[in-house]
Amino acid sequence: MKFLKNVWYGLKEAWNEYGVVTLIVAVLVVIALAATSGCSGGADPQVPSPTTLRTDLKVGYYASTLEQPRETRDHVNIFFEAQFDGPQRVIDNINYMQMPTILSVSVQLFNEKNRLRPDGEQRLREFFKFLAPSGVLRYVTYLYPLDEPDLLNTPAVEVIEAARISRKVAAEFGLTPKLFVIYGVNFTWQGSEAFDTIAFDNYSAGSKIFFNGDYAKLKAVKKPNQKVALIPGGAGPWEQDPVPFYNTANSDLDVEMVISFVWGDSTFSAQGYTTGIRSNSRRGDYCRMGKLISGKAGGC
Repeated sequence: MKFLKNVWYGLKEAWNEYGVVTLIVAVLVVIALAATSGCSGGADPQVPSPTTLRTDLKVGYYASTLEQPRETRDHVNIFFEAQFDGPQRVIDNINYMQMPTILSVSVQLFNEKNRLRPDGEQRLREFFKFLAPSGVLRYVTYLYPLDEPDLLNTPAVEVIEAARISRKVAAEFGLTPKLFVIYGVNFTWQGSEAFDTIAFDNYSAGSKIFFNGDYAKLKAVKKPNQKVALIPGGAGPWEQDPVPFYNTANSDLDVEMVISFVWGDSTFSAQGYTTGIRSNSRRGDYCRMGKLISGKAGGC
């Protein structure tokens, strides 16, 4: 009941600005989220509910494997294509999703030792040439040149150069995508100034990041022209409650998107997680959060 009382002003805003249909959807989703927000056993701090509901947020999942496009298209409004299933699946997935897309290009730019390839620019150009005839480049609104450069000890000069190459090659194909990067918990932020949207992941801390100083570090390093993204760890073993991240995204205008880790079960098993969101207790929670942010109809 306290949760519902806290969001009253947000629901009233939805009534005033968007009408009865949006209000009804918002009420139903908030009730569903409230019903499950206690699943973390009280260890997960809750962020105050928003006083207004934003309509400009993006919501999606980190990367994509196998069944993910089919299972998530109904509750996301941005797609993250990480090339895990090969170049032809990149085309197939983006064509199926038909929405703004984050395209990871780290495989073209960096080698197996996470160092910038001498021929990275040409590799990226050839990849874009491969994609262009299919028409999928029109959906690419973000490029993701590399992942967690702080944890991989990628030198700042290489991070910045990867960003420069990404913009240059994209421009050759008539594109002006934003650049996005996620850091780990070393908080060294090398090269972060070269990106449009920055984030970090700390799944074990859960929503404590909003109280322990971690999120404050991200906000402190952010330039005035940059946005941030939130990365909740919904996969097991963390099974993060999405409500604190949803509330923060609505309350903080610096937040551009919520990119949850991770839907699928198989790709990151070697890194310690047990189940993807699709197979654990949070599936319905993340689906409902996605519905509310994206405005897509239907049940979860």
